Formats: sequence, structure tokens, C-alpha cells
Amino acid sequence: MGPRHYPLADHRARVLNIWVIRARTADSPLPSKKSNTPSVWFYRLSDDHSTQLKGWLHDLEAFTQGTWMRPKTHIEECMDGTATIIVFLIAVFSDNLTQMGDIILIVLLLVNAGLLAMSNACARTFHMNGSTAYPQRQLSRGAQE
Repeated sequence: MGPRHYPLADHRARVLNIWVIRARTADSPLPSKKSNTPSVWFYRLSDDHSTQLKGWLHDLEAFTQGTWMRPKTHIEECMDGTATIIVFLIAVFSDNLTQMGDIILIVLLLVNAGLLAMSNACARTFHMNGSTAYPQRQLSRGAQE
């Protein structure tokens, strides 16, 4: 496995992880019997912080009630383990790289982590099983940031 194969192996590992997660979250919650109206729910996170979720009532119920992921099946456990082993093998074989190869691998890993962090930071909504919610962070009364 040469240096040019590391990104491909890393992508395969990520594809396995994504497939397992999507398969585990495919079950939809039962629909509510209440009318679907725009709603705002407040959650207290600590003494001085709270958050609010805005969205349709059915979407908010889908987010906050029930189980988000079912337990892994044996096959999914094997796929998740395979993905982990692929990532560890990349780290093991990276020792045989030249210095330039090490630098390129580190840059790729940093870019990968940076893109994930930017994606998470830019996320303004939650999407799950076709439901959407819009969280808004708030301070409780009298608290200062």
C-alpha cells in the first residue's frame, strides 16, 4: 500500500462508518396524534444556559422522543471494526513513508479534521429522519457570557 492509497483507504473507512450510521437511523418515529403546528421548546442546560428548539411540533417530537439509533447488528459491528482497523493500518504503514510523504499525510489529516470542524460549526439545523429543528442558544436571565 503506497502513499497514494492512504486517502482511498481512509475514504473507504469513512464510507463504511457512514453506511452503518445511516442503516441504524433509518427507523422513523411514530407520527403524533396532535396537530402539526409551529412550536418553540425551551431546554435548560445549566443554571445560566438554556437553548430553544424551533420547528414543527411533529419534528420536535421526533427529535426528543424515542431512540435515535438502534443497536448495531453483528454485521454492522464487523463493518465498524473493519473501518477502525483500516484507519489503524494507515497509521502503521505511514511509518514507512518518506519525510515528504509524512508531511502530505499530516496535511491531509489536518485538512480532513478542519473540514469536519467547519461543517459542524456551520450547521444551523438538525435533520433526522426527514424532521428538521432549528436550535438557538440562549442565556438565562441575569447570566452574562
